[in-house]
Amino acid sequence: MDAVTKATLKREIDHLDDSYLELVYNILRQFQRHALISPATEAERDPLRHSQAIDYAMNEDLHDVRPFADVADAGVYVSELRRRQWRGMGHG
Repeated sequence: MDAVTKATLKREIDHLDDSYLELVYNILRQFQRHALISPATEAERDPLRHSQAIDYAMNEDLHDVRPFADVADAGVYVSELRRRQWRGMGHG
């Protein structure tokens, strides 16, 4: 086995430094690419924009087995539940 010299050790450290710098540079470039993609606007993130009512025929009276029969718009109903829950936790 060869003796370790200061010059050999310095070359190894420089090589590792270059490798790590290249790795960090590639990671930063990847994040930069993601940052260039414009974030979705509020309208694009709005789940209610993509929801629609489900219309189905009912031939029998099932009002007693439909606990949410009085809910006309599920999106509005859930939003209001979340808002009440959030306020109940002391956030508003």
